[in-house]
Amino acid sequence: MQCDATTPYFHDYDAITHALRCPVCEGQLIASSDAPFALSVKKDICTALHEGKTRLEVIAYVEDAYGSGLRPLEDEQGGVLPMVGILVLCALVALLLMRTLIAPRIKQ
Repeated sequence: MQCDATTPYFHDYDAITHALRCPVCEGQLIASSDAPFALSVKKDICTALHEGKTRLEVIAYVEDAYGSGLRPLEDEQGGVLPMVGILVLCALVALLLMRTLIAPRIKQ
């Protein structure tokens, strides 16, 4: 079974393979890897979509079959926004402290 641009569920296949990382290929997605492991996962994704499974069902199936090392990349990126928020908050507190502590000294 091969998924290509002519396959009716290609958009789902493409979205899933671009959302999962290859645990044996440093920093690569399943979509861009030609490692035997990634090729096996791609085949299973294509087969599951051919059987009528939804994107979420396919991702759950792949995680059950291959482990959480394939977890979607969005899970890792979720920690970036809170960290940026904390940094901005620290910068605002620092500016407020500088303004309240330094401003009175300059006026004197």
